[in-house]
Amino acid sequence: MTKKKTEVQQVQPAEIVLVDSLNDVITNSGLEFSKAQKYAMGYAPLMSEVIAQSELLKPLDKTNPEDAAKAKRISLDLGKICSMLTAKKKEDKDTLLIETRLIDGLFNVAESTARLTQKDADEICEYLEVIEHKRRMELADTRRAELQQYDVDTTYLPLEIMGDEQYARCLEDGKLAFDARRERAERIEAERLEQIRLAGLAEQERLRLQAERIEAERPEAERLKFELAEKEALLVKEREASKAEADKLAAENAKKLAEQKRIADEAAKKQAAELAKQKAEADKLAKELQAKKDSETKAEADKKAAQLAPDKEKINQLYKSLKAFEVPDFTTTECAVIGTEVLNKISHILSYIKAESIKLK
Repeated sequence: MTKKKTEVQQVQPAEIVLVDSLNDVITNSGLEFSKAQKYAMGYAPLMSEVIAQSELLKPLDKTNPEDAAKAKRISLDLGKICSMLTAKKKEDKDTLLIETRLIDGLFNVAESTARLTQKDADEICEYLEVIEHKRRMELADTRRAELQQYDVDTTYLPLEIMGDEQYARCLEDGKLAFDARRERAERIEAERLEQIRLAGLAEQERLRLQAERIEAERPEAERLKFELAEKEALLVKEREASKAEADKLAAENAKKLAEQKRIADEAAKKQAAELAKQKAEADKLAKELQAKKDSETKAEADKKAAQLAPDKEKINQLYKSLKAFEVPDFTTTECAVIGTEVLNKISHILSYIKAESIKLK
């Protein structure tokens, strides 16, 4: 099969250019070029989005609070892209299991790039969040201690985010209110005692006038009481009629809901049966593909073992020949040294042959 490098493709509605990493995956996949290119074009838009997010992240500074929100948005977008990559990977692998090597390669390139870029974005967010949180907590503790001197309730005050001018006004108001409460408490106590005395006199006068008014209004009150009783009886009848109508509507609605539930239950049972059938077919196909793969793997291993058998026997003969080699008895020291060195080298060669022959399968 002839391999060729991926060229720029025109994809509507926007132009998508595959990066070099995706080109390498296609070239090394071993698949027919048209098939590899088809898969790659499915990942290319997502890879383009990853690159775009990476470019947005490059100018951001983790010490700049304004960049934290941008980095957080980028991190969320990259997380969504990773989810889309995962969904794309599962779709392709479920469709053609024999092409998983290409799909894994494409996914790993795009996903690892997205994760690394997402990590950079998260570091910017987390750094500023920790520093800002610590500063706000220390500021809130200092302000809370100062306000509590003047009995200011700080429970619901956002001291950690309150501006300096706003806090200064809050502190000043607390001081003024504290002094005002103390002065007002003394004045109120004096006024309270005077009000108690005046209230006693007023209550006596009120009771006298009330007794006179009740006596004068008694005939009119009797008439109003009779009219009120008639109106109440009429309202009771109207409520009873409304209740009967409401009960009738409730019964009709209950009947409709029961019918809707029955129809929904039947549809759910049919859907569950269809899903179970599809799952059984998918499981059967997966088992057949795995059995075929296992058979091909075993056949390849058996073929390789058959090819190695003659050479392995030759290696064994070589090992035996070298091991049986004997150095003559030399009468001179110089030749004896040479003989000893030869035996040492033969020993190293035997060790090498033994170690490498073990690796032959």
